[in-house]
Amino acid sequence: MADNSITGAQEQTVDPVPAMRTVTPDDPDGTVGLCIVTGAIMKVVEVERDNSGTKKLLNWVSDCAIHIHTETRSQDDTEFIFVGFGAVDKRSVKFTMPASSLAEPRKFKAALINAFGAKNRIGSLNFEMVQQMSLNPRLMQRVEVPTWKGNVPLLPGVDLADNTEYRLIPQIPAAVYDGDLQKAKECLGKLLKVHRYAPILVVMALGAPAIARWHKNDRFGLGIWGGTGTLKTSTAVATMAIYGIGYMDGPKLKAGKAGSSIVGAMEMFAAAGFLPQNYDNIKTVDIRDRENYVATMHAVLEGEEKARGKKDGGLRKSREFLCTPIVTGEVRPQEASTSARILNLNWSRSDDKLLAEVQTNAALLPVIGYNWLRFLAGTDLILGKDFEPNRSKKMEEFLGLKYVNPGRLSTIYTLLMGIWDLLEASPIGDVFKEARESFEAVLNEATTIQGQAVSEETEISRFLSGLEELLAGKPGLIQSMDGTRPIAGTVIGKWMTDGIFLLPNETLNELTKMRAFNQQPTIESITNALNEKGLLMIGDDGHLKYKGRLNGTRPRGWYIKSEAVPAIAEKVPPPGATKNDDGK
Repeated sequence: MADNSITGAQEQTVDPVPAMRTVTPDDPDGTVGLCIVTGAIMKVVEVERDNSGTKKLLNWVSDCAIHIHTETRSQDDTEFIFVGFGAVDKRSVKFTMPASSLAEPRKFKAALINAFGAKNRIGSLNFEMVQQMSLNPRLMQRVEVPTWKGNVPLLPGVDLADNTEYRLIPQIPAAVYDGDLQKAKECLGKLLKVHRYAPILVVMALGAPAIARWHKNDRFGLGIWGGTGTLKTSTAVATMAIYGIGYMDGPKLKAGKAGSSIVGAMEMFAAAGFLPQNYDNIKTVDIRDRENYVATMHAVLEGEEKARGKKDGGLRKSREFLCTPIVTGEVRPQEASTSARILNLNWSRSDDKLLAEVQTNAALLPVIGYNWLRFLAGTDLILGKDFEPNRSKKMEEFLGLKYVNPGRLSTIYTLLMGIWDLLEASPIGDVFKEARESFEAVLNEATTIQGQAVSEETEISRFLSGLEELLAGKPGLIQSMDGTRPIAGTVIGKWMTDGIFLLPNETLNELTKMRAFNQQPTIESITNALNEKGLLMIGDDGHLKYKGRLNGTRPRGWYIKSEAVPAIAEKVPPPGATKNDDGK
């Protein structure tokens, strides 16, 4: 009896099957349905009889016996699947129409003609009648972008959401599945040893869904920079295979003139949902390449695409970006605010033998993704439980090291450590427990290099380093202390007792000629940056630009202290020591 009761309970939970309403003369007047005798669509009609009341008859409506089998809802539209047969030739019919088309009767009629052919007459059948005839249509949710629905990750193969179908774009070949977890962990262990920075790459890829769920406003990217032949792209796509074996076919998103346009790249980043997304072959050959890279990374990591207008007025709906970019290229485009959002790794050659083993067994990697996502769906743990205090502590450390953007760097460090802690608590945790020491070592190394690199890429750092080169290469641009003009070049400033006095416009023009800047600074931005660093000598009037003496005039300019650039202090000549062209 226990077995029968269980079977009965299971039968009660089975969803009713989609079907078509049948109709008989006993049904209420106006009822539309399938006549089981003729197979045609009939309508109950009540007619008057001479002196004997009324009688119900079935009037022919259409030879197209059809009903709504499935209603599929996506983010922007609803779609209906119609199933039926022809009453005349008994042909089976199945076709799909979006809700927007069903609002126009002509389009629905055209679809019926196309499906049922010449022998079955359409009659007066319309969509409203089909709605009346349809019993128990299936309600489905279509997922076009990997995303979270509450605690459930919506990704093909996870199998935690009922009545869901997936229609990801072909360029996002994500699909996980269950399998031999022990063998999959062995493959994952080899992937972690492919390169000294491989643990950072793996934790970034696995952490992408967790960051999108708990810290979507703190997202960041990963940059892998190395020469041709270092196997950086091969290692990246092997790591991406954690979410689908299809990623092994190579990156679907490439930069540069022969790659994707900015619009195409944005489509791909939006379609990736909460997954990592590889952006391959970043170039710095052309200034436009660098500008496109900077613009794309800022848009993606800020979380929403830029506002765009419609032709008929108003704004288009902006898409949300949840993915984690994994960028690969040979030479990193230098721009401080972008570099601060990307954890950049200088990639040497990967271990080709270990990588070949991982590639051979890559079909096991989606098993890792399957178990990891199901763990995230069911765990009571969250990413970054002690996120704020840990980040604050790390920020103090980075402030002490004089890093220019300690906030972002401390966020990156804290999130990566938090992801690693989650991974250790997951079903694949034993692999990560073994690698924790090496992970912490390379993470500390990577964040140190990152902090130094970002500091060197700020406009004030580039200004000072450019000025140092300018003084070394063209010393004749500066007048001596006694005001006589050197032999070579134009004048951009004058040596002073405590440093150097510079004319802002002329100095920026010279630095621009030598391409010292990635983006052109303004006089005001350089003035403020020099002042914030305490490198300006300020006159008695309190003005940030000092009123100096040059060629018989009193222009305002930057009086920069000698400690601003070590080379300046060494180059300050005594009065009259500079060789001058007195004859001219």
